[in-house]
Amino acid sequence: MQHSVKSWVLSLVLLAGGDEVRAQLKADPASVDLGRQKQEQTVSTEVKLTNPGATPVVITATTADCSCTVAKPERDHLAPGESTLLRLSVKTQSYQGALRRVVRVQTSAGELTIPIDLTVIAYEHWTVLPATIVMPPGQRGSESLTHATLNYTGEGKAGLGKLTSTPDYIEVTTATQDGRKFDLTFKKRPDAPGGNHSIKVTLETTDTVDPRVSIHVFLPNAADSSGKADAAGDSPAPKVALRVIPTPIVLPTVTVDPRSVREITLQGWTSKAEPRLTLNRGQVKLLSRQAGEMHYEVSLTPAMPGPFNGVLRVFDGERLLFESVVILRAEPQASGK
Repeated sequence: MQHSVKSWVLSLVLLAGGDEVRAQLKADPASVDLGRQKQEQTVSTEVKLTNPGATPVVITATTADCSCTVAKPERDHLAPGESTLLRLSVKTQSYQGALRRVVRVQTSAGELTIPIDLTVIAYEHWTVLPATIVMPPGQRGSESLTHATLNYTGEGKAGLGKLTSTPDYIEVTTATQDGRKFDLTFKKRPDAPGGNHSIKVTLETTDTVDPRVSIHVFLPNAADSSGKADAAGDSPAPKVALRVIPTPIVLPTVTVDPRSVREITLQGWTSKAEPRLTLNRGQVKLLSRQAGEMHYEVSLTPAMPGPFNGVLRVFDGERLLFESVVILRAEPQASGK
């Protein structure tokens, strides 16, 4: 019994000593809020790192979850009670909307994480939600709709004037009740040609700081597969009701070279034959099939940093039945500390 008590006390002492060894650096502030920042800017700030323990701490590395973020300490070795500045910089690039980046400070005493929040804006007084506008995939000859919200953040109220679409494959209407929040409706014209189109919508405003606001809309438009003869001139192709979930297909952001993967579901397939799915510069793998619902793995391996818009196509033999947009952003490889 006496031996057990001694062992228990010794364990407490060792545990207390271990906690002291693993004492973390303290960051002031513990998290960073960079507020609203415009695109294509480099935003810098500083965080104070302090060693509150009784033993020296060595900073061995600083990393971030995105190559757009860099963290550099002024000093690597901190004696007990000493502090140093960690200089942070974030490139907003062409991002839009709320972002969170995480910096990790690896030390001889453990790892410290510092979250960084910011909202990237394209305009000083205007924000668009969602930041990426993708029209629902449709077919030539049919109409499709989607919606977005344009918010005015300047002083007082603002109004919208002339709206133009280039090319003019979609029509845009607006509605507001308070001069601050504008509901936008994007309607695809039935005569829009087949293909995948990047459309620029320009809105004139009464705001003197941002008199014009441009919104980019991605429009996927498949060839009409209902009621037209197939390539061999045989009977008209049957009208199909297919769905790909999710639509659009947004792949996880990765750095150059690693593969980005996401599972999707194809619903409404009634043919006994297997559908043929293609993805430009990507791969599609069948995972399972259950009563008209098929599950696939979609993957892309980016060769260079930047945005990529691809198209997933569903064929019955050689007949195109459906198209869905695939969106991926690739980051440059980290250059190290």
